[in-house]
Amino acid sequence: MAVRLNVEFEPGDVGARINALTKGWRRFAGVAEELADLVNQYARSEVPVDTGRLKESHHVEKMSEAEYLVAARTPYAVYVHEGTNPHDIFPVNAQALRFEVDGQVIFAQHVRHPGTEANPWMDRASERARQEAEALVIAAIEGAM
Repeated sequence: MAVRLNVEFEPGDVGARINALTKGWRRFAGVAEELADLVNQYARSEVPVDTGRLKESHHVEKMSEAEYLVAARTPYAVYVHEGTNPHDIFPVNAQALRFEVDGQVIFAQHVRHPGTEANPWMDRASERARQEAEALVIAAIEGAM
């Protein structure tokens, strides 16, 4: 599960000031890294926790000078984030499924899973960081002038 963070600005004062800068690129790249770290921090605070494995799998990857990827690297992250439709589950490495219900051991040839509700924690984290993005960019621009 990964979220690509693209920071876009509406035309106007902020966009014009960014385009007018020649020395501001490094500062802007620093802001991109800061925003990626912020998304990662917020994602770790928003993610549902059972064992902690999903939370601990979050990290930031630098894709280019000003592009970062915030990702959760577990095989099931996408299913938690996007949810699942109802589906059948069959045994793969055994003749039957084994699970417990109210302390009683159950064996079954297959089960019908009802699906899971989506929990888009990365979307929430990205939105929280987006709300702070403009202020970070303006501070970087003002610092470069």
